[in-house]
Amino acid sequence: MLNELDCDYHDIKRMIRDSAAEILKEKTNISAVEVSDLDLPFQPDITVTITENQDMSADEELGGISF
Repeated sequence: MLNELDCDYHDIKRMIRDSAAEILKEKTNISAVEVSDLDLPFQPDITVTITENQDMSADEELGGISF
């Protein structure tokens, strides 16, 4: 599909990663977002540091993501 659209997988991955990082930076309970361009297997491309707050529930600490 990417070949038909004349798109590069790495360009699309980079755009999605950078967009996700920008969204995370806007969250009030996140103090830092670091993006890595190393592209190493099994290593995160985005590292998030949350603000310590005793009043947050476990769901809020994960940014509203439930497992």
